[in-house]
Amino acid sequence: MRKLILITIFIPIITIGQSKKELKELIVLKSDSIEILIKKLDNNIRKVDDLDNEIKVLKNNINSQLKIIEDKNDKVLHLNNNITELQ
Repeated sequence: MRKLILITIFIPIITIGQSKKELKELIVLKSDSIEILIKKLDNNIRKVDDLDNEIKVLKNNINSQLKIIEDKNDKVLHLNNNITELQ
């Protein structure tokens, strides 16, 4: 009878120990998954930053080209005015 009582007491303790082990394994797996997701997120953030920098460069190039076009248009207008005056 004593053995039966001891067995009924120790079975839940053993089960709890196994559950803790399984939980620890799950926590480690989840932790690894979170670390992988963080690395991917950091990588994506770097990509977005790179794209932002490329956009800034492109905007500067566009603005430079627009300035050149404006200057050429001004020259054409000036030349047209000179031609008109000469006529």
